[in-house]
Amino acid sequence: MGHEPEELETRLARCERAIFGDDDSSQGLSARMHMMETLVTKIDATLSKLAWLVIAAVLVGILNLVIGKPGATAPHQSTSVITGDAQSGPALLDAATATGTAQSHRDYLTTADVAAKENVSVREVVDMIAQGEITPPPQKQGREYRITADYRLQPHPAAECGEQPQ
Repeated sequence: MGHEPEELETRLARCERAIFGDDDSSQGLSARMHMMETLVTKIDATLSKLAWLVIAAVLVGILNLVIGKPGATAPHQSTSVITGDAQSGPALLDAATATGTAQSHRDYLTTADVAAKENVSVREVVDMIAQGEITPPPQKQGREYRITADYRLQPHPAAECGEQPQ
């Protein structure tokens, strides 16, 4: 590396082109740095607005919880679904209203309820359903049986009890 004036001029020209660009001033490091400063300023202003929006949303949420409607309860999440059966409809509702016996989910028992009531296992209740020993016959919905609350157990025939009628 010599210290020749021409060589120094060449190096200095390359450095100037790198920093300031050629004839087009948008190519140099100085122009790029100015563009980055402008971009960072815009991003900073946007983040500042976003921060104020988040703060305002949190305050509105807190005020909504604190003030709320008088007598209103907090919202809750429910996973239960109430569906109608194939026999429901206006005719069934009219009949239920006329007799005063509305059919609802409270009028039905599960196999576990019947098993506890009869002091037998759930499997035995399923077997009794399969053999037709429960009247009225339970309805099957999916994997569960709907057994009416006023069910009756049919007595076993005398042949099964070991006594033969004469």
